[in-house]
Parts: sequence; structure tokens; C-alpha cells
Amino acid sequence: MKKCYSPPSSNNQDPYRLPLFSKCKPLITSIDPLTCQELAALIRPTMTIDFEREIYAIIPFLSEELTYSLIIYHDYCSLLPQPPFPIIKQILLHYHFYDYGIFKDTLYHLFSQSNIKRQYKLPCATSEYSLLPLTNATKKDTIWVNPGKIMALTSAGPQLFIELQNQLSIPCSVESRRLKQTMLISFLAHGVLKREHSYQLIRPNTSLTEFLELSYSPITNHLLENFCFHDLPGKRGSFSLIYQDLYAEVSQQRMRQK
Repeated sequence: MKKCYSPPSSNNQDPYRLPLFSKCKPLITSIDPLTCQELAALIRPTMTIDFEREIYAIIPFLSEELTYSLIIYHDYCSLLPQPPFPIIKQILLHYHFYDYGIFKDTLYHLFSQSNIKRQYKLPCATSEYSLLPLTNATKKDTIWVNPGKIMALTSAGPQLFIELQNQLSIPCSVESRRLKQTMLISFLAHGVLKREHSYQLIRPNTSLTEFLELSYSPITNHLLENFCFHDLPGKRGSFSLIYQDLYAEVSQQRMRQK
């Protein structure tokens, strides 16, 4: 297989982190399953997620009949020997001790109360950032992308590509219109969680882009140009109240089943 990546030479290179840049220049510009396999051969698997860094994308691929996940950060990637969904559940537990199933149902309830159409694909959202699934959240081959790090959507014939802010592109099987809709839902979910876990007094007319502290992106600015803090579903405390009620219901059901 033709090599498309040549890692920078360094005696101090972390074996669990593979650099994506050398002297400020990207070492790779596009990533697909074949590229993932090539990168995986150059890095040691780890069970550790870097929670100090914002995740740009989680890309699964098969190797010797096992599903691995390549986690893309701003300037490096790491390899985890598991599908994306368990990683998503770890992220929710780490930031807010949320159970994924109850978290998802809480978002459904909160959005429905605000007359937001029921969504097939709900994001993993924290107070720091969100990750959206390109297909079914629980499937092993589902790619997860941080909408706040999407710079543009481009096409090469029928193929849509997601261009990230670190100059990496990811092929996408979802049509542009649906992806933009999922991005908007992800930003709203991120806003709800940030409002829930923040003690700042925010002006109601503060733009959602400013509140979420999103980097400049033409597509993000276009999607959120008419959204302000007061457009977020519910109010501060709403998410926690719904989550606690659903958690109590689930706990009671489990007790009855014993």
C-alpha cells in the first residue's frame, strides 16, 4: 500500500500520540478506513482518552476483524481498541456522570417541550463541546464529528467531505442538508449543557456562537446567525430536573426487575 503519511522523526515522540503536523504543515489531509489502518500501524493502542483536549472526530475502522477508533485532536491522533460508542459513554460519564440512555431521553423530552421535531440522531453533548453521529449512534462503524470544528462541507462529484479546522477532511455519506440539521441540534444541546453547568450571568441576546465560544467557521456562522442564548430549549435547571426524574424511573424499574 502506498504510504500517504510520513511521521516526523523525533527521539521523544510519544508512542501513543501520532502527530498530524510537522513544522506547522499538515502531514495528512484526508482520512478514510485505509488511511486509518496505515496510521494505526504507526501508533500504540491506548485505553486513555485525553479529556484535557477537545476531540475533533472519532473514526472507526476494522483491523483483523476488530473495531478500532482513531480519535482526532487538533494536532495529533490516538488509537483506542474499541468502537466509538463506548468512548462516547465514557465522555458523558467523565464530564457530568451521565448515563447515555437517560441523557438521550432527557434531550428528547427537553426538545419536545420546545416543539423541536424529534431527532433520529442526537449528539453527545457536554458543557465543553458536542460530538454528532453521522449514522446510528450505537453502530460500530459510525463516525462522530465535533460540529464546532467543521470549517466547511465540500463535494467531489457525489461524495461529500467534512473539512475540519485542522485541515483534515473526512468523507461523509450523509447529505449536506441533513448534516446541517444535525449540526444545529448539536449546538443547541451543547448550549443546554453549558448553561446547565455554568454560573455565569448571560445576557439573553448574547449570540449562541459567542456563548459557546466557537471558532470562526462560515458554516457555523451561517447556521447560528439568528440564534441567541434565549433561543436555547428550556431554562437553566430544566435538563437536570428531567434527568433526575427519568433516572428515578429507571432505578425503580430495575428494582422491580430484581
